[in-house]
Amino acid sequence: MLGDQPQLPPTIAEVSPEPVELLAEQPYIQQLTLTQGSADSWSVLQSPTGVSVDSTGLVSGWTPTLADVGNLFDFTIRATNTGGSDDESWQVLVVAPPPCTDTLIAGFEDIADGSMGMFRHLGFSGTTSSHLLESPSISEVTSDAAATGSKSQKLEWQFVDATSPRWARVSTNNATDVPNPTVAFDKPIRLCFRLDNGSLRVCLGLRETNTDAAIGENGGIEGTIEWLGATAADGTSPVGGKILNARPGVWQTMIFDPLTDPVVAFTGDGVLSSTTNKGTIEHVGFACNGTAGPFTLYIDDVAQLCEMPLPIPGDANGDGDVDAEDLSAFVECLSGANVPRAGGCEGFNFDNDTDVDLDDFGILQGCLSGPDVPGDPTCDVR
Repeated sequence: MLGDQPQLPPTIAEVSPEPVELLAEQPYIQQLTLTQGSADSWSVLQSPTGVSVDSTGLVSGWTPTLADVGNLFDFTIRATNTGGSDDESWQVLVVAPPPCTDTLIAGFEDIADGSMGMFRHLGFSGTTSSHLLESPSISEVTSDAAATGSKSQKLEWQFVDATSPRWARVSTNNATDVPNPTVAFDKPIRLCFRLDNGSLRVCLGLRETNTDAAIGENGGIEGTIEWLGATAADGTSPVGGKILNARPGVWQTMIFDPLTDPVVAFTGDGVLSSTTNKGTIEHVGFACNGTAGPFTLYIDDVAQLCEMPLPIPGDANGDGDVDAEDLSAFVECLSGANVPRAGGCEGFNFDNDTDVDLDDFGILQGCLSGPDVPGDPTCDVR
């Protein structure tokens, strides 16, 4: 009778190609399959520490470190039923991850002047349209100014008044040229600004879309939004944020770090999370900081960085060097001996007292590198 026939022993399909190559710091997962029979149980006979195999033959539980690069690791897994058992052995070679490179999301060079670019017009978002006057309202790619190359995105707007919590939500939602750009939630995001008048507080609205798109590609419009860089919320308005003071003609670099900067709920829960560790830049938020405008603002060189650059003492505009532009900013901050420094001038208080004076100027002189010459992160060490 059929019921009396012995059970066929399991046969595990070979793991191929071999050795299996695995990037360091990436979890190892291997799904084993059977070409014959079934398995009543699976067991680990040989493996690195931590490896397990579940009832379906899924091998997991091990993540190699950078110290394991170049090493071969042996695996042997057994499948068993009443008819017998089968062992499958293979090796895993740990390889170094590719070097990380910064990814330019928007430089605007290949976008025609007058096009929408990365950001919708200022009145697009119903969240902030009531905070803004109808005119001016400009958001377009322009050749008027650029941090690098010849183009940037130009924004012009004015708040209805200078009271808090006025803000402008400058959205990327399905923009024609750089829509919903994908970013990773574990690496810094850089934007370059040129603000010709007034003062603003800046934050990013990151949408948790769970996208698997490449950095800079369209990551979709579904998911909740968290504010990165804001310190609190006032209803539907961000509070705080990085200070951007006008410096006519001067580009200033601002970097937002999802790992260290504050996160505040907009439509989300106040925790920046995603199943893929990715989402999108849904908007840049510009909050009123005591002036109603009108504002003329340029944005350029939006990028995802591999890591936070080391701070350069005296680099007021964040471009990596210490030159005449930074010296001009120092002069604006110069308060004199025992005269409390102004807000936003903390970076020039090299001797950590309460003022910005000639003692600090002496240290700044030692940090001057010149335009486009990388500054020394240790130049203020005395």
